[in-house]
Amino acid sequence: MSDHARRHRADLPLPLTERPTSDAPNTTVSDESVRRLVETFYDEALRDDLLAPVFERFVADWTPHLSTMCRFWTSVALRRGGYAGRPLEVHRRIAAISPGHFERWLSLWRRTVERTLPAADRALFIEPAERMAAAMSSAMWRGGAGPSGGDQPALA
Repeated sequence: MSDHARRHRADLPLPLTERPTSDAPNTTVSDESVRRLVETFYDEALRDDLLAPVFERFVADWTPHLSTMCRFWTSVALRRGGYAGRPLEVHRRIAAISPGHFERWLSLWRRTVERTLPAADRALFIEPAERMAAAMSSAMWRGGAGPSGGDQPALA
């Protein structure tokens, strides 16, 4: 894929998060339970020997980052919209990320979801996380390219 095509493709909306839909899942998950999940996950991630150094280096202010992640997961799992970021492009700018980071992130995410949410609601968060981790990892390391930029701090 040419650089122009890759840049154009990066401008496309992220499916599942671009706008609210009328087919929202039947769930007991609330904004509060999403917030609790996200905060619990990042509490754990900041104690993880592989993930913590990346988060500590690239998240300058945790308040907006946690708010963004809550909007992201509410948009993905509950199909409400509200998130319009470009996660692939953000992660491509961080040269410190390796495929092992995605594997660890996904493992920790699964464990956190399983501890935090009722069994009936877990797939709303685990299945899209698995798809996104696979898609992002594939896009970032297809052909051994890896992240495209230098380490550019401050994730929101």
